[in-house]
Amino acid sequence: MRIRQIIFRCLCLLAFATANGSAALYAQDTDSLPQPETDLFANDDKEPREYEIKALKVSGHQLSDSASIATVSGLYVGKTITLPGEDLARAIRQIWKQNLFVDVSIDIVQQLGDEVSLEIVVKEYPRLSGHGYKGIKKTQHDELNTALGRYLVKGRVTNDAMRLNTINTIRAYYEEKGFPDTKVEITEIENPAYGKGYVSWVLSINKGKRLRIKNIVFTGNTQIESARLRRAMKDTRQMRWYTFYKPSKYIVEDYEADKKKVIDLYNARGLRDAQIVSDSVYTIENGKGKKSLMLKINIDEGKLYYFGNIIFRGNTNYSAAELMAR
Repeated sequence: MRIRQIIFRCLCLLAFATANGSAALYAQDTDSLPQPETDLFANDDKEPREYEIKALKVSGHQLSDSASIATVSGLYVGKTITLPGEDLARAIRQIWKQNLFVDVSIDIVQQLGDEVSLEIVVKEYPRLSGHGYKGIKKTQHDELNTALGRYLVKGRVTNDAMRLNTINTIRAYYEEKGFPDTKVEITEIENPAYGKGYVSWVLSINKGKRLRIKNIVFTGNTQIESARLRRAMKDTRQMRWYTFYKPSKYIVEDYEADKKKVIDLYNARGLRDAQIVSDSVYTIENGKGKKSLMLKINIDEGKLYYFGNIIFRGNTNYSAAELMAR
């Protein structure tokens, strides 16, 4: 009887040891199994492979339509793309072209076998709800609103192009009034009352000091003296004490028209090939922090044309000498 008990205990110990060994072996085999690659597209050194888009999600948008964003990207469920490759970069560029977003990225959410799940993440530019001015008189608001009307449209995205066009338009407006150093700053203020994702713009304008033309210098002119050329420029004049009634301000449109008048004067003098080779407008210091403008115009007068012999025919009432005198 005692022998049977000993044999039974030995069999139990053997079975327990076998079970523990199998469990340890199973655990070891599980740890050695290949795991899914979490950094499959971490760099471009991986071998390019084709994958099918299993799922496509768009996030981060507030005012734009997710379906439209996906359509513009060119990505869709079931499409085959190459990773790593150009497909995702191309999709990002297509979205960027819309000028609606500050930031665009495409994340690979999951990869199982030959299938990938993607997420398009965007950050939108705010939309404009309105604008106001700071630093200028109210009498100038209406004129600026007219000049900026095609850019500052309610509901339009406040992207870099809108910002640049607004600043350039305001500076051009004041440059025509003799303020070429105008500074413009744009401050965005969230306007949740108008709607989520909308902002108002505050346009802070510092006109600076009005700069007047101190001198207009001509070079290359030998046939017509500089004083006569300056007189031909009716609306662009340099500072003189006797021209108080005619401001010596620099206005681009007037300056361009006056340069044409200079060439017209040359043409009337028989210099038909005269042309303005170059011109420049620059700021100079007058002392005590004051500034003024200098205009420099370089002229190529060309050659002088002369009339040849003039013969009159059919003149019965007046002689040739009388016609020439006229």
